[in-house]
Amino acid sequence: MTGEEIRDRVDEEYKIMDKLVLDGMKANNLFILNPNVENCWNRIFQIRSQCPHKYDSKGQCIYCDAQKPQN
Repeated sequence: MTGEEIRDRVDEEYKIMDKLVLDGMKANNLFILNPNVENCWNRIFQIRSQCPHKYDSKGQCIYCDAQKPQN
């Protein structure tokens, strides 16, 4: 997977999570962690494991948003 493909997949997972959280807040007027949000995070972590990582000046990957490891 290219860095750009990873960026697109991570962005799609963020969109799904945003919708799940907002829908949950509208329905309950409070936030309860939806298991589907956890599934999105798990998919993001799996996608990150395939990322070629290119870090910006702040140490965040431009493709998957992972933080640069501290040495």
